[in-house]
Amino acid sequence: MKVNLQKKLSESLRSKQGSFWLIWIGFVCYAIIASSYLNNTTRNTEIIIAIISGEFNSIDPLVFSVFNLLGILPLMYGLVILFDQQDLPSWPFVLLSFFSGAFAILPYLALRQFNQSIDPTRLNRFQQRIDRRYNDVIVFILTFSLLIYGFGFGSPVGYVRAWQTINLVNIMTIDLLILSFSLPAVLIDDMYCRGFDNKFAKGMIFIPLLGAVMYLMIRPRIMNKSS
Repeated sequence: MKVNLQKKLSESLRSKQGSFWLIWIGFVCYAIIASSYLNNTTRNTEIIIAIISGEFNSIDPLVFSVFNLLGILPLMYGLVILFDQQDLPSWPFVLLSFFSGAFAILPYLALRQFNQSIDPTRLNRFQQRIDRRYNDVIVFILTFSLLIYGFGFGSPVGYVRAWQTINLVNIMTIDLLILSFSLPAVLIDDMYCRGFDNKFAKGMIFIPLLGAVMYLMIRPRIMNKSS
């Protein structure tokens, strides 16, 4: 079915999802301003090269962890919104979020229809594959490993100093916060779609990062509803 983006945009601006547009606009403006005042291209390049080449000794473990968590969070979003059975496909936004984080995810959340059901019989092969427990376990292990490494070996004081002087660290920190605090919105919807009415889980998902990965571990499989 052809997606009428103009109609969806108009509807989203009038709905409660309009708040995601406000956050998105605010983040775009913030990123432009921060990049102007904290322009540190040399250090940005050094951090990226160090992470890609494996020279971890040259960067703070907290910086390394936050950088890589921005690759884990799109996985978390993907394990939820890739099951959406709506006119607007979610996969382009998930794919782009691996490179641009909240810049890509927030527009989809603004355009997305919440409180929609999922028909287990309509799952394609890819959705059936990602509706497996081992995917959630992998995300769980990666998230906890990065958090333990970052906070166990990193320097909070050094990270704050980097946040104040390096635009890459500054923007990716805000990006991480936005993605983390926006995630419960889709997790609550995921609980509804899976028929998972658990008071403990409802409270747990509001714990940034940790609550999300623990929820993914205990949520029921969509495919089980069809049996």
